[in-house]
Amino acid sequence: MWLTLGGFVVTAEEESERDWSNVALLQQGVEPPRATFYTYPDQERARTYDRKNSPWFQLLNGDWKFQWVAKPADRPENFHTLKFDDSNWQTIEVPSNWEMKGHGKPLYSNRTYPFPKDAPHIPQDDNPVGSYRLNVEIPQSWEGREVFLNFDGVKAAFYFWVNGEKVGYSQGSRTPAEFNITKHIKPGKNLVAVAVYRWCDGSYLEDQDFWRLSGIYRDVYLTSRATTHVRDLSIVTDLDSECVNAELKVDVEVANPGGTVELELFDAAGKSLFRKSSQGKFCVPVVSPRKWSAEDPYLYLATVTLKDTAGKVIEVIPQRIGFKKSEIKDGVYFFNGVPIKFKGVNRHEHSPANGQVVSKEEMLRDIKLMKEYNINAVRTSHYPNAPMWYDLCDQYGLYVIDEANIESHDYENNAKNKLANSPDWMESHLNRVQRMYHRDKNHASVVIWSLGNEAGSGPNLEKAAEWLHQNDSTRPVHYEGGDHSVGDFFSRMYAPQDWIAKDGRPSILCEYTHAMGNSNGNLKEYWHDNIYKNKSHAGAFVWDWMDQGLIEKTPDQYKENIGKGPVKETFFAYGGWHEQKYHHDKNFCMNGLVGADWTPRPGLSAIKYVYRNVHVQPTDLKNGRISIRNWFNFSNLKDVVTGVWDVTSDGVVIASGAIDELDIAPHTKKDVQLNLPDLTGKEGELMLTLRFMVKNDSTMLSSGHEISWEQFPLSGSYRPTTVESTSDLKVVESDTRVDISGQGFSVALDKKSGGMVSYIVNGKNRVSGCHPDMWRPYTDNDHGAMRPNKRNGSQLGGPLMKNKWRRGMQQPQVNSFVVKNETPQKTRVSVAYSYRGVSAKTKVDYEISGGGTVDVTVRYDYSAIPKKQRTAHRTGMKWSLSGEMEHMKWYGRGPAETYVDRNYERIGLFSGRVDAQWVDYARPQENGYKTDVRWVSLLDGNGNGLRFESLQGVVGIGARYYSDATMESSKYAFEMDRSEDLFFNIDAHQLGVGGNNSWGAVPLKNGVYYADRDFHTYAFRMIPVFSE
Repeated sequence: MWLTLGGFVVTAEEESERDWSNVALLQQGVEPPRATFYTYPDQERARTYDRKNSPWFQLLNGDWKFQWVAKPADRPENFHTLKFDDSNWQTIEVPSNWEMKGHGKPLYSNRTYPFPKDAPHIPQDDNPVGSYRLNVEIPQSWEGREVFLNFDGVKAAFYFWVNGEKVGYSQGSRTPAEFNITKHIKPGKNLVAVAVYRWCDGSYLEDQDFWRLSGIYRDVYLTSRATTHVRDLSIVTDLDSECVNAELKVDVEVANPGGTVELELFDAAGKSLFRKSSQGKFCVPVVSPRKWSAEDPYLYLATVTLKDTAGKVIEVIPQRIGFKKSEIKDGVYFFNGVPIKFKGVNRHEHSPANGQVVSKEEMLRDIKLMKEYNINAVRTSHYPNAPMWYDLCDQYGLYVIDEANIESHDYENNAKNKLANSPDWMESHLNRVQRMYHRDKNHASVVIWSLGNEAGSGPNLEKAAEWLHQNDSTRPVHYEGGDHSVGDFFSRMYAPQDWIAKDGRPSILCEYTHAMGNSNGNLKEYWHDNIYKNKSHAGAFVWDWMDQGLIEKTPDQYKENIGKGPVKETFFAYGGWHEQKYHHDKNFCMNGLVGADWTPRPGLSAIKYVYRNVHVQPTDLKNGRISIRNWFNFSNLKDVVTGVWDVTSDGVVIASGAIDELDIAPHTKKDVQLNLPDLTGKEGELMLTLRFMVKNDSTMLSSGHEISWEQFPLSGSYRPTTVESTSDLKVVESDTRVDISGQGFSVALDKKSGGMVSYIVNGKNRVSGCHPDMWRPYTDNDHGAMRPNKRNGSQLGGPLMKNKWRRGMQQPQVNSFVVKNETPQKTRVSVAYSYRGVSAKTKVDYEISGGGTVDVTVRYDYSAIPKKQRTAHRTGMKWSLSGEMEHMKWYGRGPAETYVDRNYERIGLFSGRVDAQWVDYARPQENGYKTDVRWVSLLDGNGNGLRFESLQGVVGIGARYYSDATMESSKYAFEMDRSEDLFFNIDAHQLGVGGNNSWGAVPLKNGVYYADRDFHTYAFRMIPVFSE
């Protein structure tokens, strides 16, 4: 029966929109879920493993007719019928998210539902609907065969018609819905019509931390099958208990069975290894197969040939398979018999231009970067990814935790979660897990199933885990949520760096080191102090891979900033940019190790270092002896890497050679002798650097690509430059300032501010101001730690995050200003400061010499502050310098930015423009810092400028054209006011970046400067630099 309701056509079952608010109705008219495969008429085409070569496959991607409305009552009447006139409709690209095409607006929300929280109900007056129409030509050669239409992904629910006849309904947006449309089609042209609803009751289980986007966003295609055809096939490639031999088990489900099934296995070179026939079940012993792993993703090709009773081929189905074993034994996770570590990331499906429509090229870009940065595992957070992703992970080698499309975070991630406990919602949970399993069960890369994310705990999740265990004994089950009782791992998010499970299950961090903005500190404490040391720790997955930024045009009002510093013609928007009535979570979606344009962040370099598979420890450096440990799981070092060493003196290479003794088996170490030269009498700071590179070319990694490095001091230290002070000084002091001049230079200090206000060398002024500095522009982690604690109103980060230091820097008081002429060639100016609201005091001594150098000694007095409150964000000085000095050279850690708790860059000589040091995080914040610096030069285009040299140990430095104030007040880089001056910090210390989380955690002890001493002093020298 058909009824017309509210201006659009509905069936009796759809009356009052009950389908998309009915938890009991998940799908109608849909085929049972199955593995992803395509059929071919013969072996030759099947073995190309390219569905385009099948005459029984037709891709429907492209331009569809489209209309968008804001609520169901406005949906066009009878739009699905053949007589409907769509000539005035727009077209939309399929696949796409309609918000990315100008229909509605993208919405980012971390966990707050964008509709009233009243499961399973969805408001009828605020639920946009997209209506799609496409005329499809059915090939004449398909006549007499069954025809299926497959939607790989539709967000969030949809009805589907062919030629005006309703075929079905489906929700669950991250796994396919396949319909048999044979009885609805006719020869020639056929009308496909789809009504997609933005929200449905299933949206309560799709509360992931991502952009809420809608539409037909994955492939749509037709397939043609004979009446007798393979409906599904399951392939198990489990190894024996010794991980030597295997049994290949294949279970072929035939619709309308008749005839025989033939199984043939080919190796990667195309050689046939065996051919067997049966009625559909196979169990074939395979002796010593080459095993699949992320290090060696070796794939065999299995073909399943269905033949009729006369022996004629009906269809051939290819499946790539890998022999492997994923298991837990005695509280330890093993893969192929080896206790491996997952060096992982969480990955959302995200494209900056296309939302959640990710191309093959973008997927390959992800995988290549992951391989280059030593990542071996991906958690599909928090839903099954597009089918192509798994093919690529099979092919190129990534371990996959395949996660079901379940998250109900807004109902709380605990045992009280309504959806996890209500019997009404059990089938919804099971349906999503079952569809994931059936689609992905044959993939080599899928090594662990995951029930979902932050969906509480209760019988519905327990039942889902039970179902997976019953249907797949070859993969463990993971889940983090609620009371942590469900799953074969004890999984946690953002646990302390020293956490380890105590209940006998393997430990795993499904999320850690929250990569929001300038973050990813404390990695040593997670990996070197815990994960590598504990066999029962299976590893960790960074949150997350990519900034979920959407590309937008820089507003016209800021066009004068384009081309200056980090400002480009486009930028990447986050929550709140697209103004609308719904709640949004600002830039909390910008958590990537890579930017939205795939630019690697400095945190990714740190991850590369801690994830490296070659570790070196010194045993007797003086005599060139080291110990090398191989953390590869299945590869001997001699087969996969080459090694070189070099010795530098003050950053300049003075000797180098090869590391020859690399015959080191997996998970073992070996003492190695380096052929170092005699370094007796060599001057300067001597450093030994070891580098390990990829030995052989592959698709993803080129020979020579560096995968690991280590660096050790050998002897000596850097000695500052000595400048003769032969010229007498002229000192002129007034009530407001003091001017000191010598041959070719002059210096002026202001008595009110206490700072240097000019430093003129050969007629060029290089300095316009300076002052002690105890603050830095907020990082995202700083912002999070300064949020109020809901329990008691205090700041989450405690006293460390109080911004009194910021207020103190805004109100310095000069207590004394003393000029002392110590010799005719040397004058000392001493300035003492105090700060309102902060009990710290500082004293700065400027020692000006006749050679034009200025030695600066800074003394911080924290004696009046309780030790736990000595939490200045930096201990240093800020200088305003001539903006002409845009070229920077330094000897310290580089080239990427480093901080005290994320200093995984080698010490050496580096150079670049000041603007090139800026790291364009989604929101402007502290960035571009360099630690362990011995000296830095800031030069103009002619090579003239200033050199700063540490006189006591090392310093940290940062340079940029943006003030702290403009950085803190700007949401995006294009909003910042660029200064003509250069802001330069030179510090004894700056706070670490932290990263255990971004909502209260502070840097660990190694990143926090609790001044145990009452006084702290550091010194540096300023030297004019002239080009010659």
